[in-house]
Amino acid sequence: MTRVLSILLLFFILMKPMSGVAEDKSTTSGYPTEIEIRLREAEDAYQKKEWQKSVELYARLVEERPELLPAHVGLAISAVKLAEYPRAIAAFQRALELQPETPGLQGELADAYRLSGQFHEAEKWYRRAIETAKENASVSWYIGLGLLETSRGDYEKARQYYISAVLYDPDATIAYQNLGVVLLEQNRLDEADAAFQMVLEQDDTMAAAFYGRGQVAAKRRDLNAARRFYSRAVALDPDNASFHYAHAQTLFRLGAQEEGQEALTRYRRAKAQVYLREAYQLRKKQQWKEALAQLQKSVEADPTFTEAILERAYVQMRLGEFDSAKKTCIQILHDNPDTPRAHYYLGIIEAKQDNLDAAESAFLEVIRLSPDFPDSYPQLAQIR
Repeated sequence: MTRVLSILLLFFILMKPMSGVAEDKSTTSGYPTEIEIRLREAEDAYQKKEWQKSVELYARLVEERPELLPAHVGLAISAVKLAEYPRAIAAFQRALELQPETPGLQGELADAYRLSGQFHEAEKWYRRAIETAKENASVSWYIGLGLLETSRGDYEKARQYYISAVLYDPDATIAYQNLGVVLLEQNRLDEADAAFQMVLEQDDTMAAAFYGRGQVAAKRRDLNAARRFYSRAVALDPDNASFHYAHAQTLFRLGAQEEGQEALTRYRRAKAQVYLREAYQLRKKQQWKEALAQLQKSVEADPTFTEAILERAYVQMRLGEFDSAKKTCIQILHDNPDTPRAHYYLGIIEAKQDNLDAAESAFLEVIRLSPDFPDSYPQLAQIR
């Protein structure tokens, strides 16, 4: 799904009463209009994928109105988006104190425990959710149990859970996909291929299923078939580094050296972009040292990735590492002399080091290359 599920919609799904369980009394009804407005504001931030903002807004509501169940749920789900699992777990637990024996919340809590690596607690809460919901249990909880066993390396148990999931819901595409993955790990190639084919019958745009079929074909040493499947996978999901790597290795094995090198180049860039995206998230949290570590990995993965090198220079400046940032900018300009952002950063560094003539030259070069470049004129004015 490309659209983020509304927290209010998700709240009502999670709170859907089971037989014998009292209906929730802690909704927004009965609270002042101001509270409803603030809930909507937090919801709006969540919808816009402004996770940090939605966490902060829900956290304030929780602090002021600790009995407001939707705020705890919103805080928990927003925290999961930021991978702040301890905070999410605490919020789900508080929600369950307000609304005990709610299977939807139990399942979400299990997911948070699984994502945090606390597998024993995750298993306990998945089982509790299934037991509470009985015939209304969500297929996602069986899938969650399968993911747990996959992480533990117990592929046979994982296989059994995924089979339970597809028997429970024959339209559960992701269950067939995960089943195919564990069957592949067990070297049950015919069954794995059948599972991936089932995925593609339900969704012929599922890149991971084409990748799975490629892995099956590669294990069978049918390299031409593997090449076709990997080609489809990378066409559908060009940002997945693993797909490009498998495609490249297959092309090399087929003797297609030039195509293999092109695929390997795409792999390096895709891998570098993964690290860059992680750095952006860390930068938003102002975790500069951690961001710099990811940017180093990005540049190591693809030394030609100018965007990552520029971002590294910016983070180095934020850390006060001006000599290192200067070297980074000079490196960029050696290869790409017409890069306005590199000249701009160099101007800031020279100004910080009281090299005002050099700073002025750098800012003038920015203006020459890109007259509308943000902040170049104010920076120039400050040093004149």
